[in-house]
Amino acid sequence: MSKKLQGNGLWESSRMILPEHRTAYLQQRKEQERINKPQLDEQEQEYIYRLLTNSLKLKSSITLSLFEPFGNRKVTGVVTAINRQQQLIKLTQDDESLYIAADDIVHAVFDHECL
Repeated sequence: MSKKLQGNGLWESSRMILPEHRTAYLQQRKEQERINKPQLDEQEQEYIYRLLTNSLKLKSSITLSLFEPFGNRKVTGVVTAINRQQQLIKLTQDDESLYIAADDIVHAVFDHECL
């Protein structure tokens, strides 16, 4: 008898995967890594706002952790504007400006704790 027909040989010799199945499988694995956005309490929101205001007033650098579905992203810069109506923060990094939605900020660290 041939080796293909012994043990699990028949299954091993006929195994294959369609490209569509592979793509669906990889997408499903990526979706399992998705994280939920944390809900910040009022104290944490107030603390973050205070740090943003201090960065604006003192022109000091601040590091923000921004929520993203597959892992938080950190950005560092100086706050140059706060728009409370539109909930936008303008952060300047090396002559580049970033507009950040206030809802995306999950953590902030001020380089010089001057509260």
